[in-house]
Amino acid sequence: MSRLTREQWGGDSLYMDPIKNRVYRQIAGGLAWPAPPAPGFMVVVAEEGRLELESGQRILWVLAEQEALDPAAMYRYYREMSGEFLLREWYGDTANRAMMHLFRGQQRQVQGEAQVPLVVLGAPYHDNPQALLFYVQMIQDLVKSSQKLLFFGENSSLPGNFLALSPEELTGKAADYPPVAALGYAVAALRLYGPASAVAPEYRERESWNPFGGRDQGLGIRDQGKTKN
Repeated sequence: MSRLTREQWGGDSLYMDPIKNRVYRQIAGGLAWPAPPAPGFMVVVAEEGRLELESGQRILWVLAEQEALDPAAMYRYYREMSGEFLLREWYGDTANRAMMHLFRGQQRQVQGEAQVPLVVLGAPYHDNPQALLFYVQMIQDLVKSSQKLLFFGENSSLPGNFLALSPEELTGKAADYPPVAALGYAVAALRLYGPASAVAPEYRERESWNPFGGRDQGLGIRDQGKTKN
């Protein structure tokens, strides 16, 4: 059952959260594959509809986070969280073909149940060698106490994961730190991709992988019907 409702205001879709008494402009999921011994991690982040008065930017809220030990658990949570938060877009490391194949295999095993045609899109800079540093710096800028724009849940494990990283580890791969990667994927997508009308040309061409059949190496689902500038 969905926790949110979607309403159309002019040409925009807004998400109403009656539990938190908030209105969101966009919502994104971040999905990081397991990196043994670390489990996979999934996070849902929402961007408020209104601008924060002091900074002129929009506040981000972590609505949910979940560890996933294996592809079976990850696919189950993927479906549950997609329904609960009306998620249409998840972002992750689409370069990891092995994990995406296993993930798609889980979808095949549940054929016959009600299916939601969602996709996994390539997150901003997910295949860049400095992606981890980029995500950590971006998150740190958003949680500065003087102008905080990213808020975690009460019992969130995410702040601890960021604090645990040493300077030496920042030269590693984002995929080796699933909680950090998942949050980075979602936040970067909200900040860099933005709503459909605001997607910058340099971010338009990205790879999406559809668990209902094949993958699309051309335009993302937000950009179907558009031509590349």
